[in-house]
Amino acid sequence: MIKKELNDSDEEDEGEKFCSFALTGAHENGWLHQPIYLCRTCCPSDQGGGPLQCVCESCAETCHADHDVEYLATVPGAYCDCSSIHHGCQILSASNAFCIEEKIDTSSFQHKPDAAIQANTNVLLPPMEPFFHAAYHLRTTSADSMEDCCEEWARQAYLLASHTKNTHWISHDVNTEELRQSRSGLEQLAWSIFQYHKKVTLKGDDEKLLQLAGVEWWVQTKPTGVDLHFDKDEELAALQQFGALAAFPLVSTVTYLTSSGNSAAPTIVFPYTYNQDFSKMENALVSCVEPSKHLAFDGTLLHGAPPCLRPTQSSPGLNDTRVTFLANIWVTRPMGICELPKEISQTLRTGTSTGTTIPKSLTLSWADAVISRENVLTGADDNRVDLPFLSKGATWIEENEGDDDEDSDVGLVVNMLRPPIPTNADENSTVLLQFGPGTEAE
Repeated sequence: MIKKELNDSDEEDEGEKFCSFALTGAHENGWLHQPIYLCRTCCPSDQGGGPLQCVCESCAETCHADHDVEYLATVPGAYCDCSSIHHGCQILSASNAFCIEEKIDTSSFQHKPDAAIQANTNVLLPPMEPFFHAAYHLRTTSADSMEDCCEEWARQAYLLASHTKNTHWISHDVNTEELRQSRSGLEQLAWSIFQYHKKVTLKGDDEKLLQLAGVEWWVQTKPTGVDLHFDKDEELAALQQFGALAAFPLVSTVTYLTSSGNSAAPTIVFPYTYNQDFSKMENALVSCVEPSKHLAFDGTLLHGAPPCLRPTQSSPGLNDTRVTFLANIWVTRPMGICELPKEISQTLRTGTSTGTTIPKSLTLSWADAVISRENVLTGADDNRVDLPFLSKGATWIEENEGDDDEDSDVGLVVNMLRPPIPTNADENSTVLLQFGPGTEAE
């Protein structure tokens, strides 16, 4: 991972610096990731006793600019101690004022989970080496076939994409009767996914997990795929004042609605997070496109569907669009995300062209999909491929959009052996790859 060094030439003015304490307060909430620094001038190592006190990146660059400052790590669950270890934080007052002016709801960042819901996602998610992942085949208990449901969801996805490219929100305390009676099939699907993962994927019972904020959902209708990226709070990341602050979903999911023949890129997930220094990766999860298959994985992980991994590199035809439904489970609501407007929801619900409607009482069942394991022990260098990062990190932007953005990740790649791609004809269309020495992704 490329880290910004202190005192870079593109450093913003001090007036634009933001102390993260204005967002977090004194809460070790675990959902906000940020780089932390130790000021040895203010907290010499020989002072002894008490917990380690650290400062955020902005305070390291301003309040402690002439001090002996050391970068420690980028971690979740930390907060800035600058106001308590320095002669008053120089930027906290302006940071608080910025939150008020921009009407930023800081309460979501200061939410402290119940003791039974620990902040570490590795504790929340069931252990599954080398990282959390799961795959399912969705089934319906109604008279309608799953094929009909996927066809209708795909129709709604096309229609939604023609209205908006935004992501949308459903809260844990939504009016479920209204959802069933008057909202779109895509919203009902998002709610079903949220309910399933809240009850089954996450540890703890429903009452304790009611603190979960809800589900962010959107669709992709792409002829090829999408480059590597992290799912994150995009508005938080876009605010220049917040610097390197980042928030990630607890669980990321992909539900495939179409097959797309052999032109669709598979989903690939790497055991690499935003917090890590970039290193060799010994594993990767590969999932081919298969209608009604549902893939879930740790929301902090690097993933994508790079077009260069398509089984065939011929130009996709008119019927080869890769239609997927994305739903991420969040503990804190991402900034700036709203419910789908009712008028669009009604358009999706009533603008039926397939002759199929999603029943109001649709109930999904979840059958575990087989995840096979395959060792990749050898491979020629000329069979390696570069998987690029998406230019702006958002999973829903148009291709080539944001290529000129100065904050883009253009130029960053993961280099790996071209993996064996499972096809729809294979019984096991989801494979966990184990790379041997010398064949690792890097």
